[in-house]
Amino acid sequence: MRRLPALAVLNSLLLPLGTAADAPRAVHDALFASYIPIEEVKDKPELAAMFTQASDQIWMAAGKSPAYQALLAPFTDLRQFGETCRMAELVKTSAVTAFAQLTAPQRAHALYLLHTCPANDPRRLAMNLRNFYLSKTYGALQESLTGVKLNLYASESYIAGHRPQLPPTRLRYDSAPKEVVLKDGEIDYLVVGAGPAGSVLAHELRRGGKRVVLVERGSFTVPGAMETRLIDELKESNGARTAADGSIFIKNGMAVGGGSLVNVDLCFAPTLPTVQFKISQWRSAGRIGADDFTKADLAKAYEWVKAAIGTRVLSEVEINTNNRKLWDGALLSKLHPKLYDLNTYPPGKSPYPVTDKRSAST
Repeated sequence: MRRLPALAVLNSLLLPLGTAADAPRAVHDALFASYIPIEEVKDKPELAAMFTQASDQIWMAAGKSPAYQALLAPFTDLRQFGETCRMAELVKTSAVTAFAQLTAPQRAHALYLLHTCPANDPRRLAMNLRNFYLSKTYGALQESLTGVKLNLYASESYIAGHRPQLPPTRLRYDSAPKEVVLKDGEIDYLVVGAGPAGSVLAHELRRGGKRVVLVERGSFTVPGAMETRLIDELKESNGARTAADGSIFIKNGMAVGGGSLVNVDLCFAPTLPTVQFKISQWRSAGRIGADDFTKADLAKAYEWVKAAIGTRVLSEVEINTNNRKLWDGALLSKLHPKLYDLNTYPPGKSPYPVTDKRSAST
């Protein structure tokens, strides 16, 4: 979201309390305190100051954004939610209509009503707000809170020394009709999207002698020069697109390499029983032939993929603290946890200065 001029922000904050212009800021403060434990840490001045600064910075950056104002607007008068989410009962009990005027327990209950509302739009609104406040607050404070310095970008010298040398283009742009054409002959295939599917398809068609144009609206990254998992600019909608109910972020890549560039991918072998079951269904339905995608062929192809992109099974010592709880809990429950293949280098083995992820740009 765009940053506001400092004077405009200052003027908006100096308006008298209780004016219409003040309502969105009051809603913001109340929502922030509902998702971030700013009240609970008052006995820790340093932490309280960090949260207060984060709240102010979010407001300064987003307070005048129409999209953000649209998120806040329903909370100026909770009666806008009507009877669908049982909000009328809360309004009647509390005798107030503005979210900012509710007590902390009442605010928590109001958000609970939205998260459990039978209608999708209120649930999506609540989840979008939760995602927004948690990501914008803890994303900005992670270094201060954890003491871990994240280095997202390699040095300019590394980038210059590892930038691929691309061949001269065989295309020309005709500005009059606004057309891209091949300098000699015709284009056989146009592939839209340079994700893992589009890139492989274009490569194989070109290897088969076809004239192929591969187009991608996102960036091209120098392999290993960015910690792509943490850079929202490489993701569709800046990493803010969510599921229909707003419950999860959909981190689609918008770059050469697509989603496999920005995500650490779990790799599921096509020989797994769950995948084989689906293939058997396709075969029974006549969607594929009796000899198509046999288990032996898939096993051979998957071994080639593993060798080509270097997927590996994690060692148990690499399990992080959160997943260790799941691992130990599974063992205590007499279950048999397993570690999936992952497309990262082993600890200390990455040739890249800022990431252990194997680059999908190649």
